Amino acid sequence: MKISKEFEVLVDSLGTYIVRQHYISKVGVPTSKDIAYCRTAQQAKEVILTRNIAKTELKDYDAVIDAIEKAKKDIAAIELKDAREAK
Repeated sequence: MKISKEFEVLVDSLGTYIVRQHYISKVGVPTSKDIAYCRTAQQAKEVILTRNIAKTELKDYDAVIDAIEKAKKDIAAIELKDAREAK
């Protein structure tokens, strides 16, 4: 499930949530890497929120608040269902 241009959440056959980050490598090739393995959808959401906050490097208060609001908006737009409940 695509969360934003940068993040995607996948569920494997065991019900583990995988947070995948998409980016452009140094040589210009689109690539991705798994940045977290979570037990619940809520943990996956928290990982994405934490990454967006860390990306701001706490330069100023307004930048942090803007990053939090943007991440909350992106996460709220996608409703993740717990894979264990769907079975």
